[in-house]
Amino acid sequence: MATLQKLILLFILTSPSILFSQKSEMEDNFYHYPLALEVNITPFTKIRLKFEYRLNEYNALVASGARHYGAINPGVQTYLEYRRYFKPKVDSELFVAGKLGAGQSFTFGGNYGLIGASFGQKIYVGERKSFYFLFSEGFKVCPALKGDIEAAQSSGFRGLFDVVGPGSFIDVNINFGWSF
Repeated sequence: MATLQKLILLFILTSPSILFSQKSEMEDNFYHYPLALEVNITPFTKIRLKFEYRLNEYNALVASGARHYGAINPGVQTYLEYRRYFKPKVDSELFVAGKLGAGQSFTFGGNYGLIGASFGQKIYVGERKSFYFLFSEGFKVCPALKGDIEAAQSSGFRGLFDVVGPGSFIDVNINFGWSF
């Protein structure tokens, strides 16, 4: 029994170093870490945090959460994103992504779904290539699931949710990230 406990303790002590020291098989010409945290702060509209887990050199899963604030439909939005990276280089990577999620309007109390696709580029900076800028462009659709998610037709603001609000069908992002 004592041997089993020692093996379990050894596994617990060494597993974090195994998890956090993963590197690409192309280590000589491409350096990446398996985990990353991204921040997107758009003045007057939202703050978004993304957590990326690199499954391997070309595939990643991203969990995203945002708090929309301001005059146009404040609320929360979350989604899961799958990224497929292409042409890994020392300084940058190209990717395509698909996302699926949901959100809630604080103003109107409604809930909406989210489905989208995008493409982008991750540009690494610094000597260790652990910091980066991420630029992505794409589209998304956010249909109402329950309740109302935007202003009444008579208000004159109907449709802003899909144009400049959280459900904007044009999805352009600039993120700053840190890989670890």
